[in-house]
Amino acid sequence: INSIEDPQLVEELKRRSICLTTCPTGRSAHPGPQDVDRIKKMFELGLLVTLNTDDLAEFDSGYITDLLIGVQEASGYSKGDMVRFMANAFEGSWLSRSAKNDHLGSLLGYAAAHGVVIPWG
Repeated sequence: INSIEDPQLVEELKRRSICLTTCPTGRSAHPGPQDVDRIKKMFELGLLVTLNTDDLAEFDSGYITDLLIGVQEASGYSKGDMVRFMANAFEGSWLSRSAKNDHLGSLLGYAAAHGVVIPWG
């Protein structure tokens, strides 16, 4: 998140397509998403940024869905922006290019079937 404080670092991250995972929640007394403004700045700067968690126990709990909804509501992201976060996650994964393309195709197909406008596609 602090990468946005260094314009040279931002340019290098973009040039190298380095994926940055952000976890906009914490174990604090603050119940809602945190660092939303800074994550939005990363997104707007064109960084390959994702919304995620580092807690494996959360993956099957609905946590990611709740996280995405909370961040969207707190930030004003469009549905297309949220699809971009998911696309970034596939791009940043260690999957083969072929597998990435398959998952991205499924994601974009699902979005299109549900009327989501993809401004970057």
